[in-house]
Amino acid sequence: MAGYELLLHPIRFRIVQEFLAGGELTTDQVHSRLDGVPLSSLYRHISELLKNDILHVVRERAVRGTTEKTYELAPESVKLTAAHLSTMSPDDLLGAFTMFLSGIIADFDRYVHRPEANILADGVGFSQVAFYATAEQFQELTMTLKSSIERLLPQGPGPDRERRTLTTVFLPDPGGDEK
Repeated sequence: MAGYELLLHPIRFRIVQEFLAGGELTTDQVHSRLDGVPLSSLYRHISELLKNDILHVVRERAVRGTTEKTYELAPESVKLTAAHLSTMSPDDLLGAFTMFLSGIIADFDRYVHRPEANILADGVGFSQVAFYATAEQFQELTMTLKSSIERLLPQGPGPDRERRTLTTVFLPDPGGDEK
C-alpha cells in the first residue's frame, strides 16, 4: 500500500502529523497527544505504519520488563510526489484532499475546545484570497514561504516558542478566469 493510501485513515493521519511535528516519539508519547485513541488501536496503526516503511525504529530500551521503542517518520514515504499525483484518479485525489481537510477540521475542533483557547491571543486565523500571478511570481511566492518555514523547523519547544501549524492550499480558481 502506498504511503498516501495508508494516510487516508484518520488515526494514521493524526499519528503521522505528530511525527512531523515531534521528531522521535514513543508509543506512549504519541498516545498522550492523541485524545480519544485507544492504546490498542494506536499499537495496531503504528504496526501498519512500520510494516509499510512510513515509520522506523530508531531506538529500543528495556522498561518494566518490556521493550520501549522510539520511532521516527521516514519523511519521503508520506509525501505526495508528482509521480503519485499523476497516477491518482480524480476520486483518489478528492479522497486524499478530503482526508487532509478532515485533519485540519479535527485539529481546529481540538483547539477550540481547549479551556485556554483564545483565538485572538493565539493568532488563529483562516482566510481565502484570490490573486493573479505569473508562473514566475507564483514560484517566487512558494519558495519564499518554504524558505521562511525551513528556518523555523529545526527549533524545538522552548520557553517562548509555541508549536504552530501553517496549512496552505494553492489551486487555480475552479470557476475559471474572470478577466
